[in-house]
Amino acid sequence: MVLGEVTVVETMSIHEAAKFLHLNHETLRRLAQSGKIPAAKPGKKWVFIKADLADWLRSQYSQSRRTLLSEEITGDKVCHSINAEKRGGLISPRQAETELGALLKLQ
Repeated sequence: MVLGEVTVVETMSIHEAAKFLHLNHETLRRLAQSGKIPAAKPGKKWVFIKADLADWLRSQYSQSRRTLLSEEITGDKVCHSINAEKRGGLISPRQAETELGALLKLQ
């Protein structure tokens, strides 16, 4: 919500944030302390911004679930076989050297 020039941000205590995320407050404290979850400690207590927690929670969804959610939101029809990411594999040092040599010879 914007009031004139001031943007109001909804903040939460560690106990409110833990309830929102369905986590134990000690687990949440450790995640915040390690920087794995967005939080600030301006004094003696942790402060969480609700919108940041919601974004963090969405980022924890599996890739397949995120794809399904984006389809539901946008209404796009996605062909998973065409849009699939190509996974790279390990190559041997000799194969890498051969490919690099071929690329360098082109110039």
